Amino acid sequence: MQQGTQIPRKVMTDIGCNFYCQAELNDPSKLLVCVGLDTFVEFTQEESLEFIDKKVKILTKQAEKLTANSAKIKAFIKVILTGLRDLQFLEFNDDSKQREVLL
Repeated sequence: MQQGTQIPRKVMTDIGCNFYCQAELNDPSKLLVCVGLDTFVEFTQEESLEFIDKKVKILTKQAEKLTANSAKIKAFIKVILTGLRDLQFLEFNDDSKQREVLL
């Protein structure tokens, strides 16, 4: 098969807000890939796979960093909640002692 004569392929494409429609891809040798900020670049299949692999690695690192940060925040929240419970319990006990003295 020659390079210029490719078999058309049927694909599903997002037309916005997760609405999909069928489309026919006449020349699958070139793909438009969103590289960020609604910017698209035309890649060959090999280039697009290479770009996607790099992008997945970057996004995985960012996800790991965000997971670690969320774990730290969750730990801080638990410490604060424990401190608030302790303060509420102390205030309750202090109030009851003052009431006994007054009565």
